[in-house]
Amino acid sequence: MSVGVLSTEDQHCAYEKLSEYFCEYVQDAYQVNVHVMNKLKPKELFDEDTKRLSEANQSILELLKKAALSDLLIAFEKALTAELQAMLKLKAYCSGESHKEAKKACKAVRDELGETIEELIHAITELEIAQNSTLARVANDAYMQFEGFYFGTQSNSYLNVAVLAGTDVLNAIIYQREIVKDHAN
Repeated sequence: MSVGVLSTEDQHCAYEKLSEYFCEYVQDAYQVNVHVMNKLKPKELFDEDTKRLSEANQSILELLKKAALSDLLIAFEKALTAELQAMLKLKAYCSGESHKEAKKACKAVRDELGETIEELIHAITELEIAQNSTLARVANDAYMQFEGFYFGTQSNSYLNVAVLAGTDVLNAIIYQREIVKDHAN
């Protein structure tokens, strides 16, 4: 039985007028999580992980509804936090799992787990933020970490690159939100 999929393509993307790529990256992040959830078998061993990924996907879908930068930063903070937590919990579970089918599922989704983070970071690079801002710089650096992995200059595994890059970007979002909040006051 497959995890239910909401059609992200049928949903209006509030940020589409500013960047259609933003919408595509967010939709791709959602779809990757769906693929991961469908590969987590036997289901009874992955109930909690599937629940966490589903909750992360709900946060990802919220990104499609936002257009204002301040709202997007809040939504990205929630989505990245939920995704990183789900990914780290699943990674921890998989490292201690001895059930043959569960180990097979863990191996099958290992790299896909990081792909959701990468797609979210790509989406962040599409935001209209000052190019010299901390968030823009950190998001671009995170993107380069993934490029380093692809071109063999990064010694970490893809999943570790995703965790490090996702954490860096999450911290930059928190910092950027504080700046936006201070300017609003």
